[in-house]
Amino acid sequence: MRRQSWRTAGVAVLLLTGAGAARSSGAEAVPALSSAEVATRVCDYLRARADVVTGVAPDTAAARLTGSMTEEFAARTATALTALDAADERYRSHPHTGHDAADLDITVERITVSGMSAHAVVAERTTLHFTAVGEQNPGAPEAEGYSLTHDFDLTVVDGRWLLADSHPRLAPSGGPPPLTQMDHRGGR
Repeated sequence: MRRQSWRTAGVAVLLLTGAGAARSSGAEAVPALSSAEVATRVCDYLRARADVVTGVAPDTAAARLTGSMTEEFAARTATALTALDAADERYRSHPHTGHDAADLDITVERITVSGMSAHAVVAERTTLHFTAVGEQNPGAPEAEGYSLTHDFDLTVVDGRWLLADSHPRLAPSGGPPPLTQMDHRGGR
């Protein structure tokens, strides 16, 4: 049975829906971009990644992101979620492993807007709760966690700010990235 324990640093997660948008001609006015809007879009993106690690199908997780990112970034994200799901299946094939819930804290540290594009620096603190805890696996840790900084690029499309790219700041030789950071090329 899956436990649904979700906490999101004071930001109500909005499930953004709508058709994928084409690139903007740049003729429209640039709407204001708030920290809350960036946090919502980034949280949806990082939540989708965590959901796949905790057992949500990648197509279900990706479907929630429709309308919050550019078509190109949405396609890359769907590919990454599929690769992440395959890696998670290998991980879950071992006894007493796998995660059944994730808690995310998202903090927007900085937003820089330049014309029709923006750059956001976002801190993520994620805790992944293990599936086999308690009587089944006495003495096992209940969870593992990590902190990671991300660079997100946003762009205006049809009068709305959309996520256009994401790059986690991974240490060049600091060990493997967290379980939720499978990239679209299939590597971690």
